[in-house]
Amino acid sequence: MNNNLYEDEVEQRAEDEAERADVMTAGEPEVYVVSDVEEIEHSTALVVQQAEAIEITTDKDYEAAGEFLVDGVNAGLARIAKTFDPIDKAQKHARKVTIAERKALEQPLLDAKKVVTRLMATYWQQQEIVRKRAAQEQLDAARRVAEDQALEEAARLEREGRQEAADDRLRQPVVPVVEAAPAPPPQAAGVSTRKTWKYNLIGDGSGVGRAYLKIDDVKIGKLVRAMGRDAEDLVGGIEVYQDVGVASRR
Repeated sequence: MNNNLYEDEVEQRAEDEAERADVMTAGEPEVYVVSDVEEIEHSTALVVQQAEAIEITTDKDYEAAGEFLVDGVNAGLARIAKTFDPIDKAQKHARKVTIAERKALEQPLLDAKKVVTRLMATYWQQQEIVRKRAAQEQLDAARRVAEDQALEEAARLEREGRQEAADDRLRQPVVPVVEAAPAPPPQAAGVSTRKTWKYNLIGDGSGVGRAYLKIDDVKIGKLVRAMGRDAEDLVGGIEVYQDVGVASRR
């Protein structure tokens, strides 16, 4: 059996081992017990009530609303972050360790599975070619037999003086009869084979229909942010508008 895992797979395994080593040596983060959740809920409810009561009709109201965002809303968010961030960090660390350990155990088996399935797929494809060739040869042989039988029957009718019947017999389509079915494809218990249509681009892909092309939102967004409305002429087919957002510091 060919046990070559290919260079890219060997490199990937080395990267995975390095990542696992980093995770295992990172150490456990400190975990804080959530003891003031009720107090946070109470203060949050008060902030929400205050937000619902805010009205902005003057510059002074606008300034006061800004102070409320900074000293009320953002302060509450900062307190929640201080309480839950350590717990979140600990959970993420634990998950990362678990994934690294599992991947280290699974990867050799996944590599072995990939090698064997590639060998099986290659053999299956080879046998499929052999099977189709044998089936075509059987069909061709059966067609020749059917054609010979038609000619013999037409000749017999002609000898009997039944020329019209002989001509009719020759005009009838030849139907080959294949007596033996071709050999089935190879099978293995617990293993299934499926055929999947895939594609490769021809050349640079310029022949692909426009309906199958994806708009690059990231690239267009960068142009719009940099050029504003001037991006409309460069990109085409878009309308640039200006959105207004309000941000508050924490």
